[in-house]
Amino acid sequence: MRREPTAPIVAKGDRARVLQHWSTVLGCEVPIGERVFPFASIRALSPEDFVKLLADMGVQGVVAGPDYRFGFKAAGDAQLLRELGAKHGLEVGIVDVVS
Repeated sequence: MRREPTAPIVAKGDRARVLQHWSTVLGCEVPIGERVFPFASIRALSPEDFVKLLADMGVQGVVAGPDYRFGFKAAGDAQLLRELGAKHGLEVGIVDVVS
């Protein structure tokens, strides 16, 4: 269940600029922030524990692709992210793949 790594759609150095642009377009504030966790400290989280962590950190929304996997051993998928997001107060947007 391994995929080849892909380049990010937006380079890390451009993220703040792109998010600021979309804040203007959407007419809402898109908070710009980044937290880094050692992978070993979160790698074994279940999908629900991962979403709880996001909610506890104050994350208000998540955007992912339809093939997004998360949680230990990629146990969660985009549909589960929607369900858990609703349960824990996170807005979840699933967007089509850009090709």
